[in-house]
Amino acid sequence: MSDPFYRPPARSPNFHGRVSTNRADSGFDNFLALMIGNYSLRIFLNGKEHSAVTADPDAGIVEIYQGDRMVTLKGHVEVSLERKSSP
Repeated sequence: MSDPFYRPPARSPNFHGRVSTNRADSGFDNFLALMIGNYSLRIFLNGKEHSAVTADPDAGIVEIYQGDRMVTLKGHVEVSLERKSSP
């Protein structure tokens, strides 16, 4: 018999749209809405966290800076959301 009071461990939700810190990118509106909603983002590519400029889980890409140039990396992309605490 299963436990009726069992609650699975809490997991941070994932965002499935494109996000970008670049104002000229189509994902900037999503990024801005998440920041206004008091979320912090963590971007993962193939399970490894990256400091990305752009992340698109549907396309499977992240864009990062390597030195002074932008590089596009491909793989399994996850955008994890965490609520920031209120001041």
